[in-house]
Order: sequence, then structure tokens, then C-alpha cells
Amino acid sequence: MRKQLKLWAAAAAVLVGAPFVSADLILSTTRSQITAGANAGADQVRFFILNNGANGTGTKLIGVASQMTTDDHFIFRFANLDADTTPDADIQMSETTSIPFHNSDGSDPTIRTTSAYSINPNSSNNGTAIRPVGGGIANWNAQVFIPNTPGSNPTVTTDPGDGGVVTATPTTTPNYNNTNIKSFRVEGAYLGPQFAVAADASQNGGAGALFAIAVVPRGKSVTLTTSAAGEIGPTLDLPAITNAVPEPATVGLLSLGGMAVLGRRRRKA
Repeated sequence: MRKQLKLWAAAAAVLVGAPFVSADLILSTTRSQITAGANAGADQVRFFILNNGANGTGTKLIGVASQMTTDDHFIFRFANLDADTTPDADIQMSETTSIPFHNSDGSDPTIRTTSAYSINPNSSNNGTAIRPVGGGIANWNAQVFIPNTPGSNPTVTTDPGDGGVVTATPTTTPNYNNTNIKSFRVEGAYLGPQFAVAADASQNGGAGALFAIAVVPRGKSVTLTTSAAGEIGPTLDLPAITNAVPEPATVGLLSLGGMAVLGRRRRKA
């Protein structure tokens, strides 16, 4: 019975996303189906880090170096996040962006505003991204992107009189799409401990800080490997964690295991 219970527990762990621990940074994951919006029918997978305050790591999360991989493809949010009109892959959960553009008649510049990234899975502003939620993006410093930079990197000419953008010509094209990107990586940190995000048990029902979101076709697995740092102490490598929907055979094992446990309880009664 103990062996069967171990198999049942393993099946349940795959279903709900069992936590993994390195020192006192605890990694966990959840999955929900998107029911409305542009990505309706896909899944949103969330990853959390709990920093419980033991062993000198603090109770916050200051930075991550994370890579997500899926067996199908990632779905990103695209928005105009720089001065040109070429959509950019918002893989850092950008805040509201306002950019001036000079009017063609020579009057004062107009302001084009792009809505902020939303963690709501049903929002059109949701997509695959990595950045600990809660610290302002102005204080977030990302050094590594793989694939390369997600923006279109425009060359900008501004009006010296009032600062309005006259031209903004993209010098590169985005390195992301919503059809075949199966793996991507972001490495970054907030610029100081004062900007680190809360990651203790008061956050997200005890899960800690939300730091990564994957949007993938329904039922597709997502594996995340990450190194993370609290606001004090060393950077720690966390064991890889996978969020996947169990295969039908696994679901059957889970059901049979549950029936066996219930049957044993009835016999004891």
C-alpha cells in the first residue's frame, strides 16, 4: 500500500505543481485555463518564489535568472513599447508607456499611451513574461535576453524645441513570435534591496512572489529553471520545476489510488 500511495502522491504532485526547495527559497507553480480574450482556450502557468526569512536570504526577491521551455510554443503579448510603431514582445511585464510624437502641423507633441501588462489571464495585455511582480520596471535591470532583445530598437530623432519625436526608425526586427518560440531566458535584478519585492508568506496565499508567467496552448507543459536571490545573501540555484497536465494514464492512476484509499477506510470502519 505504501508504494501505491507514493505513486498516487507523485501523480497528485504533477497535477497541482509540487513545490521545490533550495535553502529557503521555495519554488511553486499553478495553472489555469484562459476563458476569454485573444488567448481564450490557452493555459496560463504561474511561477512563484517564497522566501521564508530563514538562513539569511531575507524575505524578499531582488532578482532572477530564469529560463522557460515548453513542448509546443509560447504566446507573448505584443505592444508598442518604444518610439516606433513596430510591436514589441513584452517579456518583462511593462508598465503603462507614454511616448511623445510631434504633430505633423508643427504644434506641440501628442502622447501615445500603451496600456500596462496585466497578470489577468483573460486580458489582451497578458502573455509570457519574466519579472518579479511588485517592483517598478524603472528599477528593473535586465542584462540578458535569449532570444535577443525583444524590442525593435528604434533610432529616434527628436524635436529640439519641445522634445516631440519626429522620426523613430526601427533598426532591428523583434526576435519573438507566437508560433515557434519554445524557450526563452531573462536575467535581471532590481537596482537595490529597497526595490526588492515582497516574497514572504503574506503574498499570493502563501506562495510568495509571482515572478514568471507562461501562456501556452491548452495542456502543454512548461519547465522552468531559475537562479534567484533574496535581498540579502547569495544567489541560489533552484531545482527545475515542470507544470504539466497529467497524461490520461496518470489521471487513471490518481483515480484508482483514491478509490483504493477510500476502500481501505471503509473496511477499517
